[in-house]
Formats: sequence, structure tokens, C-alpha cells
Amino acid sequence: MTYLKNLFLSLFCSALVAACSNDHDVKKVKVGSSYVEAHFVDSMTIDGLAKYYDSAGGLSNVVTYRMGKREGVSINYYPNKMIRDSVQYISDKESGYWMHYDEKGNLIYGNFFYYGLQFGPELVFENNRLKKFLFSDFNRRVIIESDYSTPGRIDTGFFFNMQFALKTVVFEDKPVFNLFGYLPAIPRTKSSFSIGLTNDAHQDKELTPITGHDFIIDTLLSLPPHGWHYYISCRLKANKDSIDKVYIEEIVH
Repeated sequence: MTYLKNLFLSLFCSALVAACSNDHDVKKVKVGSSYVEAHFVDSMTIDGLAKYYDSAGGLSNVVTYRMGKREGVSINYYPNKMIRDSVQYISDKESGYWMHYDEKGNLIYGNFFYYGLQFGPELVFENNRLKKFLFSDFNRRVIIESDYSTPGRIDTGFFFNMQFALKTVVFEDKPVFNLFGYLPAIPRTKSSFSIGLTNDAHQDKELTPITGHDFIIDTLLSLPPHGWHYYISCRLKANKDSIDKVYIEEIVH
């Protein structure tokens, strides 16, 4: 859970930097029964950090804008001033983890957004401990589900379903394959993905590891030699290597 706390800390620091850059030209404007305090470039457009207050004067929300569009951190607060949730915006779209907390400040839930589209990781916490991890595709179908009944350890009966697809496209006047698939990072595990070739005689040739991904792969591959087809493998280790599995999905076009 440390990496999630560090993520929030970096988001909060970016909000403070934005606030300092606009303090010289900030005004408070009434909106209905509440108020917003921000730098306005005109009557409607906010640039920089905006602070929203409820009718009682309590801080309810801070949002970072760039010329009227959300760009940066957004944080919502409970009436007791504890953080309710936080997320980062890029080009007015939610991007990255959206973290949710209870009124005591305990982390209870996190999900992931890719430019406004929710997909990928979902994390459920109990007493600040990870209890369940889910991973969904772009259609919101769950392809991974794992539980953590023992702190720091993944249960052995987890569900893991790799999904990859190939289609033929034309690139530089030549037919090639477009490979698309999901590359989940399951908490409390070590996983490594790779692409290879295999044939009906079960001869395997590992071609390259998959690194630097952001939960998906979307790339072009040359057509394989006759009689061969691609596979994706995932080596997954957990619980001090007491779980050591290799998942292979053959992709026949």
C-alpha cells in the first residue's frame, strides 16, 4: 500500500505548487450557496488551483485547472476535513488511480482511469489492508480476481485470464499483425511477460520480454514464418515463490 500513499503525496504536492503560482491574483466568487476561490482569467474561466467551500465555509473540494479545463490534482473532502477521494486529470479526463477514503482517513477503494475511461485495476481495502484485487478490460469484463485473506499474501485460488488478440493490418504497404492485450500488475506478486513463437510440434522460441507497459500492449508484429504462430507468456511468482506459475496464451490468426 506504500506506493499508493506515495502516489497521493505526489498529487498533493503538485496541487501546492499550482496554488503558489496563482496566489497573487485570486478572488472569491459565490456560486449558488457555495463559494469558489481561484484565479479567473475571465468571468467563467479558471486557471490554476481552485478551492471550493460549502455554505458553512468549509473546504469541500480543490481542483487544478489550465485555462478552464481540469489539469492536475482534484481532491474532495469530508465535512471533518479528511480527504474523501483524489484523482489526477489530464486534458480534463481522469487519468491514473482514483483513491477513496473513509471519514477516518483509511484507504477503502481505488480504481484506475485511462483518459476518462475506467479499466484495469480495482483495489478493495479493509482496515487499510488490501483484501481484493480486480482487473477489468475496456468492456468492464473482469479478467483477474484475487483475494488476500492473509496480509501481504495472495490466496492460491485466484482467477487469471489473459486476453490477447491479433488482426492483420497494412503498415508501410506490407501486411503485419496488430497485437492488443492486457498486462495486469497483480499486487503482492512478481510477474514478467514475453512474446514468442511456437508451432504444432510445441517448439518454442522466446522473442522478447514485454517491458515499460501501462497495463496494455498495442503493437505491430511481422507475420510469422509458415507453420509458426505467436504466444504470450506470463511468469508469476508470489508468497515468497511458493506460487510459481507460467501462463501461456497461444494466438493463432
